[in-house]
Amino acid sequence: MCAAALLCAACDNDRSRPGLEPSVATDSASTIVYGRVWHIDHPAVGVRVGATVRRQDCTGSQIARIPWTHTDELGVYRLELAVESEPFRGCVLLDVDATLDTLLPDTIVLLPDVRFRPFPPTRDSVRKDVTLLRP
Repeated sequence: MCAAALLCAACDNDRSRPGLEPSVATDSASTIVYGRVWHIDHPAVGVRVGATVRRQDCTGSQIARIPWTHTDELGVYRLELAVESEPFRGCVLLDVDATLDTLLPDTIVLLPDVRFRPFPPTRDSVRKDVTLLRP
């Protein structure tokens, strides 16, 4: 079942989609992070969104870097985060980059205590809307 069915045009298990680490085996742990990115009062279209997964807390060791995806015409994004690991709770660092003018993202949002469940068959989802304060 796809937790973000209304936000996703294709909710299947195709591992070639952005935001899903392509080398993940079937005995992995996974979650979905989705939401909208805003420029103060309007959707941020074409903004690059990626994620880093850390074990335990937000200063723990990095265990995966999830490929970038882009927001759609409504500012919506969806990332499937899957890592080769037993189920765990960890931190997701959501990288949001609208300007692409530096090597670092414009905004980094910390999502602590995210639950990564066995994949397949199930996964949790976390909604995180982001507002960029500068264009």
